[in-house]
Amino acid sequence: MKKQAANSLKLETACQRFDVCVDPKASNKIFLYEVYDDEAAFATHLASEHFLDFDQAVSEMITKKTVRSFTLI
Repeated sequence: MKKQAANSLKLETACQRFDVCVDPKASNKIFLYEVYDDEAAFATHLASEHFLDFDQAVSEMITKKTVRSFTLI
């Protein structure tokens, strides 16, 4: 996941932040905090080769995936 975060920041100019966070009380719970310029940039991220490779590599480790979007006000 750290490699995915680094690749997203390096390869995608519209990726402004990508943090890998772990619940200190449950190390099997991971939270990815990502900031993109806009929805189109996130869609580009989801279609990128490095994301698709990552998504496939971790697919058996994921029991639940939730994506929530927020708007800065």
